[in-house]
Amino acid sequence: MLVLVLFARSYAFDAALDPLDIQEALAIGQSRIAHEHDQFHRAYRVTIRKAPVDWLEIVTPFRRIVLAAEAKSAAGDRRFGQRQALDMLASSRDQIDIYVELSFHPLNTFVGVPEYEITMTRADETRTRAPLSIERIPRFGPRVSGAPPPVPTGPVVPGGSQPMLGGTVIAHFDTTGLEPSGVYDVVIREVAEKETRPTSELARARVELAAMR
Repeated sequence: MLVLVLFARSYAFDAALDPLDIQEALAIGQSRIAHEHDQFHRAYRVTIRKAPVDWLEIVTPFRRIVLAAEAKSAAGDRRFGQRQALDMLASSRDQIDIYVELSFHPLNTFVGVPEYEITMTRADETRTRAPLSIERIPRFGPRVSGAPPPVPTGPVVPGGSQPMLGGTVIAHFDTTGLEPSGVYDVVIREVAEKETRPTSELARARVELAAMR
């Protein structure tokens, strides 16, 4: 079992961000100190390394603002502020995203990212929570080191002569059904091609919501 512990001082996960929360997220995203960014994001990733799953990342509403502010700053635009952050969160305020990063064998025959299933189950329960939706983004060619989580932009154009060496599966979960202090198992499964075959578990990671922002 892998454990993802997100250290955030005395703060805890809360989907309802107030103006002070938003300002703090903006300050992190617009910081010019590189190691502050590395330290912040490192806490939201759990390394798995169980083929084909490389790692798993959590994107909370708070981190979503940090990522957006970083992207704007990297493009030379530091005008991203409270109003823009609120507009961005309007469509995903009660949503937590789980990014599953994958690598495939270079000789794979996939025509797209496999339809892996991602679920959350509270550690002391048996009820499985399904995502609101799932998006799959193929990766053609080598992975870019240090790149932020990919953003869905619509239909993906095939990589031409480049093989599909990996991809990202993004599962969107409703936070209103999650216990802020709960501990959850994130499970990645391979969906059986035939009804006679059961789904097989590829990997799992434990997430402590009480320790993240």
